[in-house]
Amino acid sequence: MTAQPIRTDLPSPGATRTPAIRRAHLLTALTGLVSLDAVLLLPFLGAGAIATGVAALLACAVIAAMHRAGRADNAEIPVGRLLSCLALAAMLLMLGGEGGLLYANPDWQVRNAVLGDMTAYAWPFAYRVAGADALLRAPIGMYLVPALLAKATGGAGIWLLVQNSLAAGLSLAIGSTLFKDRRARRIAAAVVIGFSGMDALGAALIQPALLASLDAHLEAWAGLQFSSTITLLFWVPQHGLSGWTGALLYLLWRRRAISLSAFLMPLPLLALWSPFGLAGILPFAGIAAIASIAARRLRATDILLPGVSTLLAIPSLAYMTAGSASVGVVVTLADPRAYGSVESFEVLPFLLLLAGSRRSRAERIELAVIAAVLFIAPVIWVGRNCDFMMRASIPALTVLAVRVAEVLIGRRKGAAALIAILAIGAVTPLHEIARALLDRPAPAVRCTLIKAFDQTYAEQGISQYVAPVAAFPPALRPRGVHPVPTDGGRACWDRPWMSPR
Repeated sequence: MTAQPIRTDLPSPGATRTPAIRRAHLLTALTGLVSLDAVLLLPFLGAGAIATGVAALLACAVIAAMHRAGRADNAEIPVGRLLSCLALAAMLLMLGGEGGLLYANPDWQVRNAVLGDMTAYAWPFAYRVAGADALLRAPIGMYLVPALLAKATGGAGIWLLVQNSLAAGLSLAIGSTLFKDRRARRIAAAVVIGFSGMDALGAALIQPALLASLDAHLEAWAGLQFSSTITLLFWVPQHGLSGWTGALLYLLWRRRAISLSAFLMPLPLLALWSPFGLAGILPFAGIAAIASIAARRLRATDILLPGVSTLLAIPSLAYMTAGSASVGVVVTLADPRAYGSVESFEVLPFLLLLAGSRRSRAERIELAVIAAVLFIAPVIWVGRNCDFMMRASIPALTVLAVRVAEVLIGRRKGAAALIAILAIGAVTPLHEIARALLDRPAPAVRCTLIKAFDQTYAEQGISQYVAPVAAFPPALRPRGVHPVPTDGGRACWDRPWMSPR
């Protein structure tokens, strides 16, 4: 009779198991949030009960499919780690001004006005612009749930903080499962949260005055911008959360932690948070699809299930593109010097060092896609700003940050040089945090979107936020709207937006 080996992995008598929650359940929760936004868009536009009910059924199907896709995923996240991730996310978002306790950057002038209008006025509502009714047409996925809750309870800003902390905290917790031990997780968290290009070096050479002021926006040094993680959290969390979620799904697929269908299903629903963030993840979805086909792992569900979520997202996609021709899309290398400077200080050092480390064929393809996105995005302009560059680059920068973290964790070739680059890059998020602490909390916004936009961004044109009712497809066009009253002579805020403590 052969002796059986003694099991050493059994819990000792009386030992208690650490409370944990399955990663698949957290992924389902994130999918549920963006699915709910897709449903709420319809009553926001005045759709009837039948259309909203059909959307709700599709949302339930998407959530159930995501839950079913995760049945084989046994990875668990200790509750203590989950709570730590939620607390970290809430702290960072409060530093960025959410909740009203600290300074909020100028973009929140418009953002808080949007949230205020969606809370104060009955859905659907319309602004009077150039003598015609115009509907809000923007990435409003981040606002729908907080505005709906605030209609009943008040406190729209608090609900926004709660929702965004939940979304960012869940993403951090899920992302932690990509790394096997506490040391690896801490290194990865430090790299990803503090990730930035060497803006300090570029500013020192081109605009040294920016470095002299602790509350300056350092990333303005070249006129073009790849945003740091902290910048995205503080200025545009909706774009950040969309791009990070897409990148996280790709990274999980890359580790064979989720199926191709689980990767692709939530993607169309991210458009209502940020269409640019969705655009940035599509090249990585292409990697996954081509790899699955080449390995003969493509299944019917990998096509059918994302098809269901795309059906749910069709109203959102149609909404986001209504009247968008007035915004304009241009492919141009407007400032070759700025382009060369930004790529040299913020992209090339990372790419060259990663290219020199040991890597598989799949990693080489992934690095090539990252490079392509980061070199092409700056030449695509939507409207008058480099918004496409700043937002479509989020997934590529996130995957790049994880690649950098993997080199540091493994102490591979180039790790010392990458640490030096990251140290210089850390000046950028430190500037953002310094501004949050040195300036007084932002004042409350007391006017509508139209007037708030005119305070700072009038030269950019309001067409990026609103579109005439007639520009919407007939199926989405409200039959009647509630007019938003004009603000008259009332000031949008009762003191200067930016003032030192």
